[in-house]
Amino acid sequence: MLPNFKTKAIAAATAFAIAASAAAPAQAWGQRERDVLTGVLGTLLVTAIIKDGGLTKRRAPAPQPVYAPAPVSIHDTAMANQFNAYTDRTQRRIQSTLSAYGYYDGAIDGSFGRGTYEATLAYARAKGKTGLLSTQAGVATLYESLLY
Repeated sequence: MLPNFKTKAIAAATAFAIAASAAAPAQAWGQRERDVLTGVLGTLLVTAIIKDGGLTKRRAPAPQPVYAPAPVSIHDTAMANQFNAYTDRTQRRIQSTLSAYGYYDGAIDGSFGRGTYEATLAYARAKGKTGLLSTQAGVATLYESLLY
């Protein structure tokens, strides 16, 4: 892991102090030399505190992506499962009744596809029974209302 700015600043200040003390003993320095060293060290430390110490405004964490569930095929719905549980003759009766009520305009073929799905959904909405579509038993109740 790379050292942070504060660590770098302290290391630089220490190196500067060692180099300066090797060049001349601290007692030989005048007040001006000591003031310059104090100013340099103070500047490095204040800069380190500002950068790392939280005095600057912190960025908000990046938003995490939201993963939506994979779209469900109409063939994996309770509507499709219940429709396919009926006999071919009953499937055609359901499609015929949906067609007679004006919800289905496809071929009366006993096959569950987009047309049968949309027609069943429209019929359930019109009757205020969309809550039945979440379970296979509820869909059976809805289909039976078309059959009897």
